[in-house]
Amino acid sequence: MREWIDAGLIGDLVEIYAWTDRPVWPQGIAWPSKKAPVPSTLDWDKWLGTAQYTDYIEKLVPFNWRGWWAFGTGALGDMGCHNLEAPFSIYGLQYVKDVQASVGTVYVDEFKRGYFPESCPPSSSVTMTFPKTPKTKGDVKVHWMDGGIQPPRPDELEPNEEFGGKGNGILIIGTKGKLLADTYAENPRLLPTSKTYKTVKEKYPRVKGGASGHWAQWWKDVLQATEIWKCRRHSKLLDR
Repeated sequence: MREWIDAGLIGDLVEIYAWTDRPVWPQGIAWPSKKAPVPSTLDWDKWLGTAQYTDYIEKLVPFNWRGWWAFGTGALGDMGCHNLEAPFSIYGLQYVKDVQASVGTVYVDEFKRGYFPESCPPSSSVTMTFPKTPKTKGDVKVHWMDGGIQPPRPDELEPNEEFGGKGNGILIIGTKGKLLADTYAENPRLLPTSKTYKTVKEKYPRVKGGASGHWAQWWKDVLQATEIWKCRRHSKLLDR
């Protein structure tokens, strides 16, 4: 993606869209009144850490904590770090300067809105404005959507071509073209997809093994850091 953009294949940046089908866990609901037994394998006090104490509820750990403000940040926090990483890295986006958002409403009865401030919303549409970077002509508009909301389908996509992939996607719109990718920025392609086969000079090294290679690289760094820490600890002991 970075090499296509550096080569000017989509022109100057116009705007960015990213979306997800999350939440795929309970969200936009009331905190259950019925507490549940803490799993035998879980140290509840340690898991809570500095969070305010509350009774454990069923299935909160290891997955459903994402939907509660006390522990998570909803779909944006869960998938934004994945689906927005490529645009942030490529364009060098920094701190947001303006945010506009709307969220889905839950009705608990006829014309009666539910109010569940402890839970993240069931869906949201967020427009964030970022300051100009060395790689953009001006401020950058980033549109985030979750809970099944998606941007308009690009005209360049054929009827049988998927818009994003696995319920997620990234769409980068430029003055000369568009770039589409799936979850985690996988399977990037230029639009129309016939342009994807345009070759550009490879500028950046690849991680061997793709996503699995990133995991292996991360673990290697963790193990190396552990060994460095041990060496430093031993050296301090020897200095005494």
